[in-house]
Amino acid sequence: MAVVAGIDLAAGPEGGFLSLVSLGPAFAGLIGTWRRTALIGSVALLLCAGLGVYDGLFDTRRGWTAMASVAGVTLAGVRSVAEAAQSVLLRPVPRQVGELRAAVSYTSAVAESRIGGDLYEVVASPYGVRVIVGDVQGKGLAAVATAASVLGVFREAAHDEPDLTALAARLERTVAREADGEKFVTAVLAEIHTDEQVAVLLNCGHPPPMIVRADGSTDLPHPPAYA
Repeated sequence: MAVVAGIDLAAGPEGGFLSLVSLGPAFAGLIGTWRRTALIGSVALLLCAGLGVYDGLFDTRRGWTAMASVAGVTLAGVRSVAEAAQSVLLRPVPRQVGELRAAVSYTSAVAESRIGGDLYEVVASPYGVRVIVGDVQGKGLAAVATAASVLGVFREAAHDEPDLTALAARLERTVAREADGEKFVTAVLAEIHTDEQVAVLLNCGHPPPMIVRADGSTDLPHPPAYA
């Protein structure tokens, strides 16, 4: 950005180099965090505005076009960092956990809304294979951060807590501690005992899980008790 600024000052308003300031946030999105990308984007906008005023470009469309280019590249860079964070968050589950086979297919409800708080994990624990499928209220980086906290606690607590009720309570404390009063997480917790062919489900406000049997029939199991 400094090089572009120097070239623009030397070439004058007719050089047309102002929009190249967007290279700063573009490269920041490739190598930095979303906060660094947003910071570099803000600096780029200020630099672009200063050069635009110096060159007198805001009397024409060129100055506003350059500002729009910098803002667009910054937003795209922040989004790419968020998508990378979510791809790490939603890592592949093991295909085989004991005698249990696991598979995941993740599809967003809206094609353009690829960044959100969807979460899932499969953990082999001393109490059986434990699974979580959940969703954080809202979208964007804040939802990704909350999902990361929930998954981090689940991966640890799944080995420690003796039953799903205690595990859910521990996750609840995490959400209550880190999220504001308007934020919530819905989830289905499962504990699967392959030797007994039994699965225990605990639903925390999430859409009910579906059982698909070998003959192709499906069922939405109703809980024996409600909180």
